[in-house]
Amino acid sequence: EILVGDWAIAIGNPFPQQGLDRSVSVGIISAKGRSALRFSDEGPTYQDFIQTDAAINPGNSGGPLLNIYGEAIGINSSIFSPSGGSVGIGFSIPSNLAKAIVPDLIAYGEAKRGWLGIQMAGVTVRDAKKADLEEVKGVVVEKIVPNSPAAKSGLKKNDIIYRYNNQDVIDPSQLSILVSTTRKGSSVSIEVIRGDKRINLTAEIGDRETGVLASSELDQSDNEKFFWLGMELITSTRTNARRYGIEYTPGLLVLRVERRSAAFKAGFTFGDVITEIGNQKVASPDDLELALSNVSKRAKTISLIVVDKYGDIEYRTIQT
Repeated sequence: EILVGDWAIAIGNPFPQQGLDRSVSVGIISAKGRSALRFSDEGPTYQDFIQTDAAINPGNSGGPLLNIYGEAIGINSSIFSPSGGSVGIGFSIPSNLAKAIVPDLIAYGEAKRGWLGIQMAGVTVRDAKKADLEEVKGVVVEKIVPNSPAAKSGLKKNDIIYRYNNQDVIDPSQLSILVSTTRKGSSVSIEVIRGDKRINLTAEIGDRETGVLASSELDQSDNEKFFWLGMELITSTRTNARRYGIEYTPGLLVLRVERRSAAFKAGFTFGDVITEIGNQKVASPDDLELALSNVSKRAKTISLIVVDKYGDIEYRTIQT
């Protein structure tokens, strides 16, 4: 319920050695939903910070961030500072996120994370237009871990998740937090767009500890690099496209090209995505192997369809 611009009061114990304990500072909420902070102790998957310009210094961590009614809206956690002191950019863990793990801390002494079992990426402008979304928000399901809660719920690859348990889904970071703070065994509603249909699904959330191994095996297959005719290739997924800063196109993403190789002579560069080889679509190492098996052994060149990093489609040939 907090809004950017709301008053914020930070209470802490920043410099007790200097007699400055029990300190109070006042400011405003300057941003919400901050994530991917490399200087924070919280893992990036679970970051959803409130940002405030109320002075927070080392030693304030663990103290509350209050609204003007004295209600705790966050737990002071981190600061960004080139000098080590407050420069008006402090971060607090939202109270809702903290409350979600309190029962686990009491019962087990650690946080238990919920698990759905998907790989996902943010919705692009192109995705939003295709799905007739009013805003560019939600997540696209890239892959589903076999036998996971997602698989059992009926989720499918390329589904767009736009609501989770009656909450709007903004992006992958926010959905990760929503899922991780859902207790194991809870039944949640998931609303998705599949093609031109809106579908309601139900999933029973699992335990992240039991799902990590299966998820890591899926991640590994996505990140498998391989070579062909002087090119280092990787499967083009939304996650990899975002990682390497290019527009997502299904296919084989070129990461590196060796000089004087057949690929170099054919004009391949970093960011190219091979979508077809010999009139057969390719999106994995297995697809590449199958496509090449259908090319005549006597062929001196192979025809390909390539999408370059600017989104232009090109027809190329490469010498075998």
